[in-house]
Amino acid sequence: MLSYETYAPWTQQFGVRTEGGNWTGLVGAIQFNIADFSTIVAPTRERFEVIDTTRVYLSDVLSVVSLKPDLIPQYLVIVKPFAGDVWMYLVVSIFIWGITLWLFQKIWASYSGGSAMSLSRAIFYSWAVILDDPPLKPPQNTTARILLGFWLIATFVATTGFRSALVAHLGVQGKTKPIDSFKDMVGKKNYKWGIEAYYLTGLPLIYFQTTADPVVKEVYKHIEPLENNEIAFEKIMKGNYALITFELRAHTIINSYYTDDYGNTPYYVSKEGYSLVPYFGWGYGKGTPFRDRFGMIQARLGEAGIIDYWTKDVIALRVRTNRKETNTGTSINRIPGEQTIKLRVIHLVGVFLLFLLGSVVAFLVFLGERIVSPNSKTSHM
Repeated sequence: MLSYETYAPWTQQFGVRTEGGNWTGLVGAIQFNIADFSTIVAPTRERFEVIDTTRVYLSDVLSVVSLKPDLIPQYLVIVKPFAGDVWMYLVVSIFIWGITLWLFQKIWASYSGGSAMSLSRAIFYSWAVILDDPPLKPPQNTTARILLGFWLIATFVATTGFRSALVAHLGVQGKTKPIDSFKDMVGKKNYKWGIEAYYLTGLPLIYFQTTADPVVKEVYKHIEPLENNEIAFEKIMKGNYALITFELRAHTIINSYYTDDYGNTPYYVSKEGYSLVPYFGWGYGKGTPFRDRFGMIQARLGEAGIIDYWTKDVIALRVRTNRKETNTGTSINRIPGEQTIKLRVIHLVGVFLLFLLGSVVAFLVFLGERIVSPNSKTSHM
C-alpha cells in the first residue's frame, strides 16, 4: 500500500523566479527535490526549464468580479428615451427651424409690406410646435405655412417616439452597463481594482508582466494587492471597485458566502475571461520516472469525463460545506435590480428638476431684462 504526504509550501507561493534563476513556492519545491510532484501548476515557458508537467485540468480563465448592474438614476429617466446625439440634433433643429422661419417672414415682409416676426418669437414658435402647443394663428404667407407643415410632421414623429420610449423606460427601468472585460473596467471613471496578493506570485504575475496588450498593462499598472478575498468583496460592495480572480474561484466564493437561499447575489462575474495557459496540470521534477505513467492515467480519466465530474463535485461539496459552516442564507440585503418596480414620484424626479431649472432660467432672464431696460413696459400677447 502506497503512502504519501501532502503540504503547502512555506512561502505560500505558486512560484516566481528569483534573480539567481531559482524558483520559489511550488515550482521551487520541485526544483530542489523537496517535493516529488505538485498537484496544481500552470505550465509556462520559463517553468519548463526546471520542471515537467502533465495535463489534468481545463484552463480556468481570469475574470472580473463587480457589483451587478444597478438601476439607472431616476433623474435620468426623462432623457433616456433618446441617445445623446439625437437630443443634440433635435435642439439644433429647433433653433435652425426658428431662424429659417424668421428669415422667410422678414423677406416676405420686405416685399409685401406685411408685419415681420421677431427672432425670439420665431424660436419660441418652434418650441411650441414640438411641445404640441403651437399658436392658434399660423403664419400668413404660403412659404412659411409649407415650412410649418413639414415641421409639424417631423415633430409628430419625434414626440411620438419619445412618448412611447418614455413609457417603456418608466415601466421597465434600465440598468447600468455591466463590467464584462478589462476594457470595461479601465474605461470607468474613478474605478479601482485589486487581486489577492498570492496570485502575484504565480501565473497572473507572469501574464501581467509579459503581455503586449495596452489595456492589460493599464490594469497591472493600477492593480492593488489584497490580503484576502473578504477585503475585496467589502470593497466591491462599497462601489466603484472590482476583484480580478479566476472564474471558478469567484463562483465558489460567491455561491458559498454571498448568495441567498433563492440564488440571489449582489455580485457579478464577467462574461469575458482571459485564458492564460492551455491547461493546468501536475508538476514533476526533470526526469521523474513516474511522470509518463501518471500522465497516461490522467489522460484516460480526462477522456472519460471523470476528472471534469470530480472537479464539479468537489466545488459543489466545498460550497455546501462553506454555507453550512457560515449559515449563509437569506441575509443578502443588497441585490440591485431584483425588486419589483412600481411607478412612483421618484421616477418623475427628472421632470420636476427640469421644471425647477426652467423656473431659475426664467427668473434670471427677468432680472437681466430689468437691469438692461429698467423703464421698459411689458407687452402682453
